[in-house]
Amino acid sequence: MVFGLLHKLPSDKKINLAVSVAGFYKDEGWNCEGLFSEPWDWKKIKNQAKKIYIVASDNDPYIKIEQTNYLASYSGTKPLIMSDQGHFSLKKGPQYKKFPLLIDLIEKGIKAN
Repeated sequence: MVFGLLHKLPSDKKINLAVSVAGFYKDEGWNCEGLFSEPWDWKKIKNQAKKIYIVASDNDPYIKIEQTNYLASYSGTKPLIMSDQGHFSLKKGPQYKKFPLLIDLIEKGIKAN
């Protein structure tokens, strides 16, 4: 819910890096409609973070790729689509105990500032 958090962040509070992993913008039958009680202000969202990354899997059983494409389009970010990684959980493999790509993105974000 990175984008929802950026939407709610006060305009005078900006962050260096936001990373959305398996992000979504609408309820897919999970009964979380309350998360989307107001439309997101995409202009504000884009201004709240210096850099935004979107990470998704092409076969996530919960988050359809259309959700990723929507978030990427509105945030002006090119998504990082990983092949055959499911929902990035330990069920897929032990690499998700540390999630190397996520660590790499965070380290790049730290070095850039």
